[in-house]
Amino acid sequence: MQKVWPSPSVAVLDSGLRIIGWGKKMAYCIAFSHDGVTDVTRRYVRLQKYALPRTKCPEAVLVHILNEIRTMRRERLSPSDIKRLEKEDYLEEIEFRRFEWQALEAEATKNGARRTAAPGEKRPRQSG
Repeated sequence: MQKVWPSPSVAVLDSGLRIIGWGKKMAYCIAFSHDGVTDVTRRYVRLQKYALPRTKCPEAVLVHILNEIRTMRRERLSPSDIKRLEKEDYLEEIEFRRFEWQALEAEATKNGARRTAAPGEKRPRQSG
């Protein structure tokens, strides 16, 4: 999938690497391809302090619209291609959730919180 990076706020096209460490906050980052669309904001905004409020529409409406676009872009694909893309979508969602958990864990650890073991969970060995 080819990525196009339009950035109207800084009048730049196809300079995706500029967003890394650029010091600007972001509310939405939507990726389009010929066979789908995905809200990839969680890939680029890991900590809430770097996020702008997402107030342009309710999250449920955004998800619905993205699902409609995804369905339209895939309507001419074979069932096997659709299944493959749905698996990719699922794996990407797991990746996004991992980003969120890592950010939450890093923030909690930075603030002095310690992770406690769940019932039945084995604790890692501690030395010293």
